[in-house]
Amino acid sequence: MFYTGDGENCMKENDTKDNVIATDKKTVTNKNVLVAKILIVIILLATGVVGAFALIDYLNKPKTLFYSALNDTYNDFSTIMDAVSSDKLYSLLNKKAVEIDADTKLNISNMKAEDANYQNFLNSLSYISTTKFDKTNKYLSNEIKIKNDVNDIYNITYVDENFTNYIKITNLYDRFVLLPTDEINLEQLDPTKNIYLGDTLKSEFLKVLSDENFESTTKTIAVNSKTIDCKVSTYTLNGLEMSTLLDNIINSIVNNSNNLYYLADLYGISASSLKNKLTELKDTLLLDEDTSYTFSAYTKMDTDETVQFSLSFKTLLDGEKVDKTISYSRGLDYKLLEITENGQSEYIKITGNLSNKAEIVMHSSNAELDFTTNLKDNSNEGNITLTLSDSDILSISGTYSYIITDSSSSAASMSLTMDLNIMTSESSFDTEINSSILINSGIKVDKEEITDYVNLDEIGEQDLSSILKNFESHLNELSKENIDQSANQ
Repeated sequence: MFYTGDGENCMKENDTKDNVIATDKKTVTNKNVLVAKILIVIILLATGVVGAFALIDYLNKPKTLFYSALNDTYNDFSTIMDAVSSDKLYSLLNKKAVEIDADTKLNISNMKAEDANYQNFLNSLSYISTTKFDKTNKYLSNEIKIKNDVNDIYNITYVDENFTNYIKITNLYDRFVLLPTDEINLEQLDPTKNIYLGDTLKSEFLKVLSDENFESTTKTIAVNSKTIDCKVSTYTLNGLEMSTLLDNIINSIVNNSNNLYYLADLYGISASSLKNKLTELKDTLLLDEDTSYTFSAYTKMDTDETVQFSLSFKTLLDGEKVDKTISYSRGLDYKLLEITENGQSEYIKITGNLSNKAEIVMHSSNAELDFTTNLKDNSNEGNITLTLSDSDILSISGTYSYIITDSSSSAASMSLTMDLNIMTSESSFDTEINSSILINSGIKVDKEEITDYVNLDEIGEQDLSSILKNFESHLNELSKENIDQSANQ
């Protein structure tokens, strides 16, 4: 190293050079960090954009929309079952053993002048009923005594023992009559078990779905009197695939004790017989390998909100063409389950909230029941209209209300009032019904053994004619007796 100049100047010169080098290095480092940060931000933005587009693409895939609609449909079903389970009246009646005692009076008015005697007679009667239900032993009995101030006029006894139904009406026909068996034992219906069964059906259905077989299109449909532009995600099963799905469902049911015993109770058969019963029901569907069964999920074009979920198919049934659709539609406070076959439809429609205020319409080919509910903790009130198309009674309409009062953990009383107008093909009249009801779950139900009975189809026209004549004669006699008593008073 060469030394030039004095030491102080030399040190100053070296310090300056070192500072310049340090500053340059710091500037380069800061620039690199800045560039790196910018690159990271760009990468993150690019990743976010790509991820967003990937997410949008995923959310718009027909499979995703289909699964979403299926889940929404199932969740609505569960919500309805939960609402039924939490209803106060249902909770009182859904015990292992229940006795329901009811004392009812009618106040009929506005009958035709020529029927005034019948009106006065019917208003003089009281109706006392006792219903006992043992859910565990699958037994129900109902006895209705129709009486005036002095005598029992009719005793009506109805018994449902393990899915076998009998009825007897004293003074008309003094033997029990064996009635046709219902398809389902309604006393055994259980909303919570329905949800569990629904889980099984949904699980088996999801197992057969293959990603590559989903299809997508668009369609405008009408729901609750509004037209909605929809994306439609569809999945189609042929007859063989549909048959396999049902076989899987049957096997899953019989291998699950909860579903097995629940459905056996509903059909009134032993658990060991259930698989054969379900297979018989499957065979009645007459599945055709050449028939396509199309499941469709309708979601709103702009929000992907579920609008409808449906199953449709066309097939031959007993040589006749069948075009059938089973659909569930939903909206804000709106639910519609509809079965349409060759242009004829049956449906259940719920508007509002079952846990609060709702209107329920049940429509079939020959009847429609429309009623509203205003449900509170211990009371309910609303309107009711029943319209019939194949009956001498054309319609029944009016209001109803009930109030429940708890008296203990096992007993409650209920007062029921109904104000109805009954319209027939010839006239109309008003009926007020007042009933005091006691519900007691702290009981033991004793079965009535029925050994003497006759099948309904063994009762000929002569017996039926005799029963009707007995009824008319008895009614005229009692009516005349009532008139005489009124005159003496």
